[in-house]
Amino acid sequence: MGLTQHSVGEFTTVSNGTPDALLLLGPAQEIAWMNPAAARLLGIHPEDQGKLWTEVLPTEAQASMRWGLSVVLQGQPHRFQALLPGAIMATVHHCDVLMTPLRGQEGALSSVLVILREREPALPLTGGIGMNSIEAAEVLENMHDAFFILDAEWRLTYLNPQAERLVGLRATDLLGRDLWEAFPDLRGSSWESRYREAMREQKHVCHEDYYTGLNTWFTLDMHPHRGGLAVYFQDISERKREERTQEDRNTILEMVVRGQPLSEVLNQVALMVERQLPGYACSLTLKEGDALFVAAAPSLPVALRDALDGLPVDEEPLASMIRGTVIVKDLEELTPPNDLRTLLLAGDFRSCTAVPISNGHAAPLGSLAVFGKRPLEKADGTIMHLDRASQLSGVAIEHHHLTAQLLHHAKHDPLTGLMNREAFNQCLEETLQAVRGDQEPLAFLFIDLDDFKSVNDTFGHHVGDAVLEEVARRLKTQVRKGTPLARISGDEFTALLPFTQEDGAELVARRILEALGRPFVFPEREFNLTASIGISVVPGGGRDAATLQRNADLAMYRAKSQKTGFAVFRSEMNRRAYERFQLASYLRRAAELQELELHYQPVVFLEDGSVVAVEALLRWRHPHLGWVSPAHFIPIAEETGLILPIGEWVLREACSQGAAWLAAGHPPLRIAVNVASLQFERPEFAQIVQACLQETGFPAELLELELTERTVMRNVDESVGQMRALRNLGVSISIDDFGTGYSSLSQLAQLPINILKIDRAFVTQLAGTSGGTPLVQAIINLAGALQLTTIAEGIESEEERSILLNLGCTLGQGYLFAKPLPAGDVMGGK
Repeated sequence: MGLTQHSVGEFTTVSNGTPDALLLLGPAQEIAWMNPAAARLLGIHPEDQGKLWTEVLPTEAQASMRWGLSVVLQGQPHRFQALLPGAIMATVHHCDVLMTPLRGQEGALSSVLVILREREPALPLTGGIGMNSIEAAEVLENMHDAFFILDAEWRLTYLNPQAERLVGLRATDLLGRDLWEAFPDLRGSSWESRYREAMREQKHVCHEDYYTGLNTWFTLDMHPHRGGLAVYFQDISERKREERTQEDRNTILEMVVRGQPLSEVLNQVALMVERQLPGYACSLTLKEGDALFVAAAPSLPVALRDALDGLPVDEEPLASMIRGTVIVKDLEELTPPNDLRTLLLAGDFRSCTAVPISNGHAAPLGSLAVFGKRPLEKADGTIMHLDRASQLSGVAIEHHHLTAQLLHHAKHDPLTGLMNREAFNQCLEETLQAVRGDQEPLAFLFIDLDDFKSVNDTFGHHVGDAVLEEVARRLKTQVRKGTPLARISGDEFTALLPFTQEDGAELVARRILEALGRPFVFPEREFNLTASIGISVVPGGGRDAATLQRNADLAMYRAKSQKTGFAVFRSEMNRRAYERFQLASYLRRAAELQELELHYQPVVFLEDGSVVAVEALLRWRHPHLGWVSPAHFIPIAEETGLILPIGEWVLREACSQGAAWLAAGHPPLRIAVNVASLQFERPEFAQIVQACLQETGFPAELLELELTERTVMRNVDESVGQMRALRNLGVSISIDDFGTGYSSLSQLAQLPINILKIDRAFVTQLAGTSGGTPLVQAIINLAGALQLTTIAEGIESEEERSILLNLGCTLGQGYLFAKPLPAGDVMGGK
């Protein structure tokens, strides 16, 4: 926020009479105003107002100002002393300087007020700064900064008490000595070159570096005069340590966001602690079950690491170390195990300080400890470093667990815990690649529960879900441990049997049918299920994943139609393939015969149920087949490329309907349209959307395009370009089924999107269990951090709605509110 004329004028009235020099720097560090005292002190002219301070102040004054501003621009006031050249030639002013940041209405730093007060009258420099002036001596002796003077022969002629304290030597031992003799570590260093530069060129030099001789970081201001150099300096070691610590923290957080292995992240935390506490070795141990295991200990001997690994957490002092801060001042007094104590003492470790690792809202995750010769003391602030490192470790561990959970959910069916379709397909592809060269046998099983829909219809979905969980459990008992098993749709399962011939696959199929044929017993009800299994075996059943799956599917339908329980694929089984071909033929004509139509499912405020948007959903009513499930014809449309003309028809129809609603006087309603991968990947897709908007007159801001996470993640760079082109049209973009793909946090932050849609698979986990709550909460928090709206899909119960509201989700859709409706029923239900 800039400075107004009123505020500057008011400030001028109050400040013109003060003897202190006042300077106001604006947002760009320009001189916005100065009082007469500042003009006199620094030699600033009225025409300099509005210029950058670096263009106006003498070069000799700029180092002190720049150093002070570097602190103030971090948001904190800063007070220091400085020697500033005066407006009168050959004078220097010893000033107290106070810099104060000023903030605007929104809290952002808007300007800096600089107050300079002379401690003593200006000192003459014409004869060199010496000790002949009592007045000058008092100034220099009481300076906050360390200060010394060199003559033209590099001899030390004066040191103030602050300089004596910083170098650790008395002035009486240094006066008259050559600088290079007194401090031999300066020779050949950057310090020597800068000293000689200031003396040789008679110019002010400011230098900041590490001086090995004193193991300290210094900043020096060297002011030349005819008699030599006047130098003031400060110990900036603490600031440098803080800067390095912040760099370490940033590095660690970047590693976390990039998803680097947890062991590498925690190792970096340990190294950071060891840099903060030289002479100490750091270890991080994590709790797994009833024991602690070493996650990082870069400087501990291997034998000591091994001894720490697997120690029980219920024994002291470990039990205390994961509950609170523990300081063991003398390891000689450490209770058993004695071998651990012996190894610690052999490593010259005499003390141990430990703090618990926690994520703030759960049981302790482990312990962070440092070992050294001397114990740390709470009073000296060093334990604060351990607490901060412990918090950082907790963040890294929590992120690791959340990422692992997201990855697990992305690859597994949330109900049964088996692989999902995508993960199973990937496993199948990799297995085929591995066995292709050796021609090893491989069997693929497609398992379909017969008439499972009747279970849901008769007993309800909660019983149906329990049955599916039990089916998964029984399947696991009939195959070898580690056998890939998946639930690929509502009542369909697959299994992959490496090194299995046809007869072996038939044996497994019989065992599965027998296991699934046993009664399913639930409170107050008992019933039996049957299943149909299709088997395809490499090479007769196919040599690639698609062929294996297609042929197993054909065999399953043969088993179902003939009620044989299972069937092995034979080459004559092509009827279903023909049926799919015929369905594709029907689909080609569906649009022109007006068999396709759109239904619209409302998106509502979870608080009051008011409708804010609708999602357009494609429906197909064939004159002979009746309603054809989207689950059947959408995959065919995508496989054949028919999704392109159909998708364009859907887009145009939705825009036309939206425009018609507006023309009829209905309030504006955002319409979400699903976009298939093939559509989105077309280079001209943005132009197609623009043409639909122009032709129908539907406002772009009311159109939302839904993309699946997997579609976007196929090629993130190309996706971002396409999405930006769409956003430039004014449309909104949402990510559908979020959490089921493989996007990282850093990738998601790149995407120009507006909305995250929480997949129904996660929503259904909320009711009756807390298993899904942390995951949904994490998605909502992530959306909030990225300023995205969240919409929960598939809400079917009041309990799910209530939980989502409490977690911070405001919008949702599902059968709890309304099923997809024909266009004519949408506005009537608003």
